[in-house]
Amino acid sequence: MRRFEAIIFAALCGFLVSCASTPAKKGARSEAGMTDASGDWELVSFEKNGEKITVVAATISVTDKGHGSYGISGFSGVNNYSGSLTADGHKITFAPGLASTRMMGPKEAMDFEADFLDLLAHADTWTVTDAELALSGGNAVARFAKKGLDGTSWKLTGANTGNAVVSVNSSNKSITLSFAGGKATGFTGVNNMTLAYTTDEKSRSLTFADGPLTMRAGTEDEMKTERLFLDNIFKTASYSLSGSTLTLRDASGTTLLTFTKTE
Repeated sequence: MRRFEAIIFAALCGFLVSCASTPAKKGARSEAGMTDASGDWELVSFEKNGEKITVVAATISVTDKGHGSYGISGFSGVNNYSGSLTADGHKITFAPGLASTRMMGPKEAMDFEADFLDLLAHADTWTVTDAELALSGGNAVARFAKKGLDGTSWKLTGANTGNAVVSVNSSNKSITLSFAGGKATGFTGVNNMTLAYTTDEKSRSLTFADGPLTMRAGTEDEMKTERLFLDNIFKTASYSLSGSTLTLRDASGTTLLTFTKTE
């Protein structure tokens, strides 16, 4: 082989080896430069035909299933919904036939819900940043802000006894849980507690670490409920947010505790 051809061949081989041996960077952004939409989002603005519509509480949670497929669920103003979509960069297609509960609500909320679900049926574009998700299609645009656990407070409504999730009656001694700055503080119905926690908003993983707990005694029923709450909270592996409801689950996906949001 002539020297000039040998130099070109060697350079080309070096380039191919270099490209093949350099792993693709893993990060939050897709090849289209768009941030991963996975996580929980809360509606902050809604426009239809260029006019702003009064927002009724609504959410969307996005779970990456791989290969451009996403699971979606959320609260549409009155009912909970779930479904799926496929994405190619900024282009999206919702699968037909979103599943939805069938509760009735005030007329204003029902009218808003109809507009919101109509957008989900016709949305064909999304844009995502670290702080905002925007869905658009047809004649409507919905903008969502990232929703996480930090800065939220909750009251216990249900606990898993090992056989089923049972209701926890509200009282002046309601069991509470608040999240702020990596610390979960709350009241067990008898004692005050502070727990460290770690979470990932995209995967919705959540674990608690042992922490300070006061040592007051309560009635037999109060102490039994406290033990049930603490046993379940330390089994927590993940969480989900839907409207004003927080659900904690174990590693197998079994519901451990349910909460309703407090102001």
